[in-house]
Amino acid sequence: MLKTRPNAKPQTVGGKPQTNKIVSMGQHYKFVCTSCDYKAIVSGEPDRGLVTMTDTFECLDCKEIFDLIIKTYSETNEWTKTAEEISCEKCKGSNLTTWHKGECPKCKSRMTIDESVTFLWD
Repeated sequence: MLKTRPNAKPQTVGGKPQTNKIVSMGQHYKFVCTSCDYKAIVSGEPDRGLVTMTDTFECLDCKEIFDLIIKTYSETNEWTKTAEEISCEKCKGSNLTTWHKGECPKCKSRMTIDESVTFLWD
């Protein structure tokens, strides 16, 4: 039997929860700007898989959005923070903020989700 974790969603079979199984898959979506055609594949908000928690960040220096792992699930059944300081994957800068879902980091116009592209991860 698997140990359940905080906020884990039990799998259901025939509408009945199966407490011995955990369904915990993160999702990535393709966001596309309606004005400048900027594209990014990210979760778009705090997300989690089986052993990692992520959040979507915007780099205020290079104007990119990306997901970073912010916590990992340890062998002691606890979520632990991965790093005190995080940096941009592209420019290595530390001028980051959590992304305001739907706002293009390049031109501040509206981004939409390309429904044909969705990825599950764990």
